[in-house]
Amino acid sequence: MLTGSGIEKLKIDEISADASGTLWVLAGSARKECADVVCIKFENQPKKANYPVTAYLTNGDRISGKVGGGQAGSLTIESESLGSARIKFEKLRALFVPENISEKGSAISKLELNKSYDMVFLKDGSVTEGFVEKISEGGVSIKVKAVAQVEVKEATITHPFEKVSIVLLGVTEDFKKPESLQAAVYTVDGSCVSGKLVALKGDTVNIDSPVLAGFSIKRGDVESIYFTGGNFTYLSDMAPVDVVETPFFDNFLYPYQKDRSLERKEPISVRGKLYRKGVSAHSKTELTYDLDGKYSFFLSKLAIDDETKGKGNVTILIYGDGKELHKSEDITGKSEPIPVRIDLKGVKKLKLVVDFGKNLDTMDRAVFADAVLVK
Repeated sequence: MLTGSGIEKLKIDEISADASGTLWVLAGSARKECADVVCIKFENQPKKANYPVTAYLTNGDRISGKVGGGQAGSLTIESESLGSARIKFEKLRALFVPENISEKGSAISKLELNKSYDMVFLKDGSVTEGFVEKISEGGVSIKVKAVAQVEVKEATITHPFEKVSIVLLGVTEDFKKPESLQAAVYTVDGSCVSGKLVALKGDTVNIDSPVLAGFSIKRGDVESIYFTGGNFTYLSDMAPVDVVETPFFDNFLYPYQKDRSLERKEPISVRGKLYRKGVSAHSKTELTYDLDGKYSFFLSKLAIDDETKGKGNVTILIYGDGKELHKSEDITGKSEPIPVRIDLKGVKKLKLVVDFGKNLDTMDRAVFADAVLVK
């Protein structure tokens, strides 16, 4: 468990609310308010498995599994950890068919396309535009407009899943994240459900999702729980006020990323451990954040992502209002993560620098894992 005081190894008995509605973590005689808890990481290990589809929801959640019986206007995903999840189309952002996607990075970038219509990207590179009517075991049915001489006619085309790589649904409205204490529950199969954590008791985690019906998740299927809206802010939830990315040669290939690796766009991984929150940056990158003196500490683990397969060498520097607060040199792709807890009292501008190391810029994919600002 990570709190503003650092990492604590505890056997958690339960998470429950008191009479006032305040949520607490109970571990033996220890008692921690969830508003002070950054994340809880369980001993359950992620499963390395390829599921037929992954659904991305409008609030950022995702569910991996297989498509169940569908009906007009909704999608059903049969998930190993979540059971049967029914998702209304207005809550669905995209559906990925991983085995048909040749390049994960470019696929993820399509989530940023804001269109008023739906798009079905096919394995052969073609795209069908229109309005998705149904998604079921038989494939994706989309209504398109066809021009026959002078008349404009509507026709429905069904693409079988073996031909589909991505289904991207049009954006109708932006999801407004609640300001109250929220939790994101990550499962061992790569799914994520967020919302108001109701309780963790016995072998069950109950969460009230704003886009799905209430879920009960088995404790043995939970990989981690990350909290938001407490007495801290994830750095990856903030936008830097200044970004300077300097290539060693002519082109800068890997712009900084939030909550994912630079090239593969996978969850941040350091020495085999996953970190669901954090910032990734290539050398040389300078990221400046406006803190306005609101925070007391900066917590993070400094490292190079596992996607370099042990390569890379960087220097990481952290500045507060122009003053050097921390410097770590010779961080390699084999180095263990370096935990930092930096005093930020009164600091208005925080700058993170990933500088070139001993091997020029080769595989310099640094990460600020679980980077959090504590009030």
